[in-house]
Amino acid sequence: MDVPIDELVRCAASLNVISEALGNANQNAAASASSCGHSRLSGVLLQFGNNWSAHRRYLLDTMSGLGEACCAVAEQFQGLDQALKDALLDAPASPQPGVSTGMRIAV
Repeated sequence: MDVPIDELVRCAASLNVISEALGNANQNAAASASSCGHSRLSGVLLQFGNNWSAHRRYLLDTMSGLGEACCAVAEQFQGLDQALKDALLDAPASPQPGVSTGMRIAV
């Protein structure tokens, strides 16, 4: 099983960046509205920023959960990978006499 840990970490970071951008949507809408130079467009931008708040909060909470899950999965697989590596490095090079390796070879 190949788990791309670095991709999980990148995914979590990307979700964080997107979350921050969406979290600032009201400020961005207000800044755009004040600089657009058209009163109706300005009103629409402000209305959009305000009306989307509840849905945005749900989306941000969901994205935060996904980011945390990506990090947790990456950490667990890194720990498992290290534990397996340590176990292999600590294993005896050859089986001790009288100790079964649990492997059978059919001849």
